[in-house]
Amino acid sequence: MKRFIDLIRVLTTIDNLAAKWIILGVFVLLTALMFPKGLTIESDYPIGIIWTEGDLYAPFAFPIYKDEREYERERELAAAKVYKVFEENPSIAQTNIDSLQKFFTLLRKIIDRKPEDKKIIDEALSNFPLPLRESEWQTLWRLRNVEGKSGAQKYTFNKLRRDVLLVVNGLYLQGIIDVRKSQFKEGELIAKRKKNVEQIVPINKFLDVVELGKTVQQTFITGYKGENDTVSVATKIALSFLAPNVNYQKEQTEREIQYAVDLVPRTVGAVSEGERIIARKERITPDIKLKLDSLRKAKQERGAGINQYVTFSGKTLHAFAIMWILSMYLYLFRKKIYHDNTKLLLITSVYLAVIFLAYLTVVLEAPLPMRYLILVPAASMLLGIIFDSRVAFYSTVVVSLLVAGIRGNDYGIAFASLVAGSFAMYTVRDIKKRTQIFRSIVYIFLGYTAAILALGLERYESIETVGTQLFVASINAVLSPLITYGLLLFIERVFKISTDLTLMDLSDLNHPLLKELSQKAPGTFHHSVSVATLAASAAEAIGANSTLVYVGALYHDIGKMVNPELFVENQIGAENRHRSMSPRKSARVIAGHLEDGLKLAQEYRLPENVADFISMHHGTMHIGFFYEKALRQKKYRMEIDENDYRYPGPRPNTKETGILLLADGVEASTRAIEEPTMEKIEANIDSLIKLRLLEGELDESTLTMRDLTKVKDSFLKTLVGIHHSRLRYPEPKPAPPKEETQPPPHEPQQNEEVEPEKMKEESAEKRLRRTIDNIDL
Repeated sequence: MKRFIDLIRVLTTIDNLAAKWIILGVFVLLTALMFPKGLTIESDYPIGIIWTEGDLYAPFAFPIYKDEREYERERELAAAKVYKVFEENPSIAQTNIDSLQKFFTLLRKIIDRKPEDKKIIDEALSNFPLPLRESEWQTLWRLRNVEGKSGAQKYTFNKLRRDVLLVVNGLYLQGIIDVRKSQFKEGELIAKRKKNVEQIVPINKFLDVVELGKTVQQTFITGYKGENDTVSVATKIALSFLAPNVNYQKEQTEREIQYAVDLVPRTVGAVSEGERIIARKERITPDIKLKLDSLRKAKQERGAGINQYVTFSGKTLHAFAIMWILSMYLYLFRKKIYHDNTKLLLITSVYLAVIFLAYLTVVLEAPLPMRYLILVPAASMLLGIIFDSRVAFYSTVVVSLLVAGIRGNDYGIAFASLVAGSFAMYTVRDIKKRTQIFRSIVYIFLGYTAAILALGLERYESIETVGTQLFVASINAVLSPLITYGLLLFIERVFKISTDLTLMDLSDLNHPLLKELSQKAPGTFHHSVSVATLAASAAEAIGANSTLVYVGALYHDIGKMVNPELFVENQIGAENRHRSMSPRKSARVIAGHLEDGLKLAQEYRLPENVADFISMHHGTMHIGFFYEKALRQKKYRMEIDENDYRYPGPRPNTKETGILLLADGVEASTRAIEEPTMEKIEANIDSLIKLRLLEGELDESTLTMRDLTKVKDSFLKTLVGIHHSRLRYPEPKPAPPKEETQPPPHEPQQNEEVEPEKMKEESAEKRLRRTIDNIDL
């Protein structure tokens, strides 16, 4: 994360044009690297459509390759027909049976001894291969003692020996495999090999290690009814000398499967040089599609040996040409984005993320149509929220074309991505709350559905194929909005961009900064809310960002809460402290609320475009009242530095900040009108707008004369609505002179000296300037 942020800072500090070429060049190269290897040839030849080109003849002879899915299915069938190989090892059975006979010989030697032959018994037990419990020894001695007695039970030691040998030998003849039978299908055939002889037998014929114990025990239970001790001893002895004698040969089986798979033919014929593949206006059939796909594959194979630099240059030019569409649009119509390298880096980063997903769908094999999981709608939504719907639409077109190029010029995915991305973009065009995510899910799915059904009907695809595509598209429809809203916070932090969602959060009057403003400077807070309403209506009238203007207006005067008592709207019942200050100090204190506001904006992490309203809402206007007061106190004008009596600026550089500058002055000056009428309010708005134009404060705001006319009408409509309860309409009569319709001049304070004659001679514009300039007192 830190390296990524450092990269952004480096690119934004490089020379503007150089950084743009670096961003574009790196993006184009990375995109070209993700294009298909070899020659990129059109591959979208759906079955059922009409061939609109001219007759197509084979430029050279080439084989007809089977359909990839059909070929894989044949390979799977070939692999399934190969029997798993097992090898019987006769030496295991012979060795264990011999060991079992020796075991019984040694056992007989032990149990035939008398107790006084303890030394001989101990020596025999030291070499005894099977540990027996005391109860088991007792059973063996009992079986030995009943031998030769008349009327004795029929179960003797010799019978036990004979039965165990028969059972062990019989199980070895049946065969014991070394893997579990549950790994195989019921009744599956296997190839059992013994030396050079192979038998194909069902797997069920053999016993595995799991079944062995149960089979041995059940055999002795049947033979020794009621003699549980004898059954236990016989089972233990038999199992000690039983082991798998039929072993699974995994490597040999895999070799034979591979051999069988390799024997499956890859082709189903060939096309001769000059042979006609398809005629103009002929419908594409499955056989023709095989030939077209085979021609594409043959060209790719032939292209593998050509100059790789040539093909890579073509891919680079392909990506560059597509990106040039967006570059020209930004240069001609979105200059603010074009000149901001951070925003350009953001756009290309979003593109690369989507393009990389498209690349993964090519290199990773999956049974589902993963092309419909490329998150083009997420890119459309992100850029629509961050910028606007036009930038988002151009981006959707560009990304869709790039995705199609990476997928081998796949027109179908370009069409589906463009439709779904456009639907997604329009769902966030006027986003106001995060719950709109659910609407986005529905519209994205509808967009994909329309595209998939259109292509499916045109290509006469099966219902199963269309259903699978819709299923994958539905996953995309859910993922795209979730990823979009999840990435917004990350993007806002890293690229320092505020979206409408962030602005909506900041417009809450319960925001800590606004709550503090309402408590410390209630007059300023009321003024800010009024200006926000006025400015937002005007912004909406000219198509500017009304949400941004509204939020900017709410925070534009937050610096006044540092010294609220120095501003007239907060001086209810308090002494005006400016009477004891010098004009220069008063002017600096008034202008200081801009710097204080910017510090608070940084402390509360307000977005940069909101902080711009704090620094620009006065532009570089005169703080006229104190400037004139200083002139009256000084003998010569040259003794006064005019810059000490100006706001530091900068001037508004957007339509939104320009509207706020006008709304701030109009709202305050309208409040100063005694007995306001519609004519007075309209004249006040006219005069103020003309004054700001004459001063050049709107020169950088991009506001046109048509915009200003709409702004004026909006101001008038809003202010008339606000002052309607006390607005008195004049009787029909000739319009009064312009000077009489202006707000009265600011009344001089007690320590001011103003010549009455001079005040009478002041023009209406100068009196309005004095009124507006004093609204921050």
